[in-house]
Amino acid sequence: MGWGAADLKYRFQWTAPILVSAHAPHALYFAAQVLFRSLDEGQSWTVISPDLTRNDKSKQLPSGGPLTKDNTSVEIYDTIFALAESPVDPNLLWVGTDDGLVQLSRDAGAHWRAVTPKDMPEWATVDMIEADPTAPGTAYVAADRHRLDDRKPYAFKTTDFGQTWTAITTGLPDEAYVHVVRRDPARAGLLYAGTERGVFVSYDDGAHWQCRSTTIAPRKTRRATTCRSPGCCCTGRAARSLRRMTSAQHRTGRNRSSPLRSKPSVHAVDCG
Repeated sequence: MGWGAADLKYRFQWTAPILVSAHAPHALYFAAQVLFRSLDEGQSWTVISPDLTRNDKSKQLPSGGPLTKDNTSVEIYDTIFALAESPVDPNLLWVGTDDGLVQLSRDAGAHWRAVTPKDMPEWATVDMIEADPTAPGTAYVAADRHRLDDRKPYAFKTTDFGQTWTAITTGLPDEAYVHVVRRDPARAGLLYAGTERGVFVSYDDGAHWQCRSTTIAPRKTRRATTCRSPGCCCTGRAARSLRRMTSAQHRTGRNRSSPLRSKPSVHAVDCG
């Protein structure tokens, strides 16, 4: 069934990212190994990047065989896996690939620059990029290599448009590989990390992490995100109300050490 990715004009991942622009209501972005943009709600599309991946043909061969192929697109590699638009600057676009690269455009896709963290392990999947809502040069990257039997947490922060990166994993358990890092929309320096071992919180912009809750089960934080309305956390196929988000946003000093807990038994919405 199907063809190997090397024979395809465009390589779309099973979970190819799509993004609605926060600056232009009719603008959409969609990603294969290149980035597409539509300015008319998807009626037409323009390619606005070159291939932003490693494009390693040895990793684009047919899956399955020899009699029956199994090319369903979930195994397609060398694709854009993460995509973010700066809430501050509409021309600032961040891209992360499933083969371990981070790319940046500061002119709406006209030109691109590789800004991969030097400590990014080879062939890591860039699961998610978070563009800071107030500082255009700041972004957070979550990456993982669990498919390569490496379950260590990998997360990075830049404040200078990717010129330099800082690892932000202190306090995360050794096997809590990171799916996503989100910045609180109301408070600078307050971060949330969705990991394989649960949700963690940092009050110092990622310098240290602590367990936020044990009530959200592992493997439900695949693309955990704080919604733009404070207090909403989407975890895998569920949406949970973090009732004490406001207190988290105001915590300082000693009272940071006490755990915060969501109450999924009351406000969990499971979509199956």
